[in-house]
Amino acid sequence: MSPEDNGLCPMAIRDIYLLQRSEQFNLGPRQEMTVDLSLKKAPKEPCTVLTGSVTGKCGHIEGATVKVLDRNNKPIAHTVTDLEGKFVFENTLPPGEYKVIATAEGYKVSRVYRLILESRKPVSISIWLEVSDCINLATVYGVVYNEANLGLANAKILITDYDKPEIYEAFTQTNTDGEFMVYGLKPKKYWISASKEGYFLPQKISFELTPNEIACVNLFIYPDGSSTDGTVSGIINSYGQSVPNAVAALYKVDDRGHFLLATKETNESGFYLFPNVKPGEYLVKSKMETDRIIE
Repeated sequence: MSPEDNGLCPMAIRDIYLLQRSEQFNLGPRQEMTVDLSLKKAPKEPCTVLTGSVTGKCGHIEGATVKVLDRNNKPIAHTVTDLEGKFVFENTLPPGEYKVIATAEGYKVSRVYRLILESRKPVSISIWLEVSDCINLATVYGVVYNEANLGLANAKILITDYDKPEIYEAFTQTNTDGEFMVYGLKPKKYWISASKEGYFLPQKISFELTPNEIACVNLFIYPDGSSTDGTVSGIINSYGQSVPNAVAALYKVDDRGHFLLATKETNESGFYLFPNVKPGEYLVKSKMETDRIIE
């Protein structure tokens, strides 16, 4: 059977060479102009047809997207099903090996359908879609920003029930750009908060979700001043032996000299610890005095 007989490549006016154009030019009075053109041959039509239908538990699915990929998963073409859930790719796909997937709103992505297209050999497939597990559920996404309006990585996100905040609904953390996303949330009201070591959230935020809603909630957290404090600790010893009850003295150092800020006695193992020390230059001194009273 010839291509004209099976309808894949019906007889009609066709390009032999593609339309080409010259550069624009100006022709003066009585001037002779030569304009040469190089024509390119029109590509041959593939003479392939891929048809099919997309259905689900409720019957044919209108408006489903059908996508064709090559054997290396490179996207080639896509189309949308009609009122009866049907689709067609006619003379658009060269002969070869392909993968086909489909989806529609409220449905999962179909399994992969593998097929081989040949010239003048129509192929038809039936695609089945399963209902999405997330039907009527909602999604919330956003960014956690710092005081400089930059996304904050590795911030912890906590979503709780609005009426019962002790009930945790979701927990996630931000990516390197400060972004987060939580899907599969039931339509209702929630609290959301963000936390990270060294930062604080002025107050948690409430939001409400409706079925299938995609809501954006951005959060701003700020440096916690007390979190910049450090600690200074160590062991006081004498000739390799720890010295309990010795006094360690913490001095602040600046251009004017050394200023004593705090003292602390060592424990039985000779350890001392100064908490809540602000950033800066310091040094530690130590000594031990007799506890006998001289009369």
